[in-house]
Amino acid sequence: RHSKVKTAAIKPQTTIGKVLLLGGCVQPALAPNINHSVKNILAKLGYETVETPQKECCGAVDQHLSANADALIKIKHNIDQWLEQLSTGIDVIISTASGCGVMVKDYSHMFEESDPYHQKAIQVSQKTQDIAEFLVDKDLSKLNLEKVDISYHEPCTLQHGQQLAGLVESILKSLGYKPAAVKDSHICCGSAGTYSIFQPKLSQTLKINKLEHLQASNPQMIVTANIGCLMHLQKGNKTPVKHWVELLDK
Repeated sequence: RHSKVKTAAIKPQTTIGKVLLLGGCVQPALAPNINHSVKNILAKLGYETVETPQKECCGAVDQHLSANADALIKIKHNIDQWLEQLSTGIDVIISTASGCGVMVKDYSHMFEESDPYHQKAIQVSQKTQDIAEFLVDKDLSKLNLEKVDISYHEPCTLQHGQQLAGLVESILKSLGYKPAAVKDSHICCGSAGTYSIFQPKLSQTLKINKLEHLQASNPQMIVTANIGCLMHLQKGNKTPVKHWVELLDK
């Protein structure tokens, strides 16, 4: 495991809303502290969190492997389940893995406009936000922050796929962090879904270059916004790599 749960679970003292957290199929096993931290942060802000079960994969891995039929089975299941949950008073669907988030936001493109699931997919996509989108306008002043010098890696799926470049950095800076500018921050770290498996040499070259740029400022920690990038950058690297939300739940 990348990170064990380090803080006690918190329940909202007063509830002002309810959110659906996409638990992910990989993240709960490899880095359970990410979802734990998010639920604690949301609880402090007054939100009740319903977490999807680990078996509900977003379909991205199948899509990466060109297994479109298998991906559609998962996507239709998710749409049906999440629409039902949205009808129970859930305000928003939150993703903490940008690779999953961009997949869910693209669900409608998986269906012809004549397919009944096309409109259903639009409803789900319109309700889906990256955790940074949800937190950007919230009062985060009461959160317990981990004081550490950081370097931030922006995932391709966040800055290019979801068009949210700079959003996480703006939140971190508003909380007093000073992430240094990273050379070639627009270039992939080499993880890229299944790319690191099928193109290991190119993936490793991208990783070496990315780490060189991320470590140029001698940070105590590297933070990112996607579990795939996190695990890829952490392997063989002495500098700790975490999801940026973990900084907000010390």
